[in-house]
Amino acid sequence: MVSVIWENILHKIDFAFQPIVNPITGVTYAVESLLRGYERAGFKSIEELFDTAYSDSVLSTVDYTLKKKAIAKFKKFPFYNEIKLFYNYDPRVFECNNYSFNPIERIIKDENIQADNICLE
Repeated sequence: MVSVIWENILHKIDFAFQPIVNPITGVTYAVESLLRGYERAGFKSIEELFDTAYSDSVLSTVDYTLKKKAIAKFKKFPFYNEIKLFYNYDPRVFECNNYSFNPIERIIKDENIQADNICLE
């Protein structure tokens, strides 16, 4: 659970998707989720957002919420099950006391999406 302040921050954050296209066929292979709205949330950079989440001890929860938001938006593509979603995460989540892989499994199950469609990088 995050504070009301972090709930407001996360509400302002959104994602854009950059296509990853096969240069020969022109077919979209995947999309990379790109964080947007950090300025509206009061941060000068994405790094500052994640540094603050880390120092506030909410990085794992913030990362989970952002993954959930990115995957839900990804599923709006009518062809989402034919491509992959690349999601960048902060490796400091592994240092968090409340981190586990189970939440991504829960998101995948809740969103009824194949794990093969998600690539965490």
